[in-house]
Amino acid sequence: LLIWMLILGGFISCGKEFILLWVGEDHLISYYVCGVLLITNIVPATQSCATEILRSQNKHRKRAYIVMGTTILNALITIILVNVLPQEQAIVGCLIGTAISLFLGDWIILSIYNSKAIKMPMGTYWLSLAKFALITATGIGVVLLMDLFLFSNMQVNILLLLFIKGLLFAAVFATLVLLLFKKNLKESFAVIKGLKNPK
Repeated sequence: LLIWMLILGGFISCGKEFILLWVGEDHLISYYVCGVLLITNIVPATQSCATEILRSQNKHRKRAYIVMGTTILNALITIILVNVLPQEQAIVGCLIGTAISLFLGDWIILSIYNSKAIKMPMGTYWLSLAKFALITATGIGVVLLMDLFLFSNMQVNILLLLFIKGLLFAAVFATLVLLLFKKNLKESFAVIKGLKNPK
């Protein structure tokens, strides 16, 4: 969650400048597509340990059925929307199909299944996710306010702007993580130290 939220917040904060530098203004829609995909992939990307536990207990077959069902749902929604929406907005149809299927499959159904099948502490997980989401949103908010009030009427080099916004988000994010997760970080470092120097 820590790594994923840092990537997500960093991209939302300064990803627009990155896209403009990399592929130009004509492909700015990539910024919004990537942002939505990063958000919808938070849960599947941070629950990979649950998948390994299911495999070790030979309980992964039902998970495979759920994933297959959400993949079929994704394909159906995408096909319908691609045919309904104008051709230039086909990517939006693909994005909506992917977002809905991931939300239903991974955020809801698989979370319930992990809780029931292997007793994963989903309450703790969702609480941690909410805390990190609040930290990330705060960092993004600080960057957007700075951009709105400081740089909106200034001619700033886009590369310099990318660097400043990225650095500001990282500073706010790191500060809030240290304040809210100080105890957890100490425990994590103690575990790592123990692995490096076993008694």
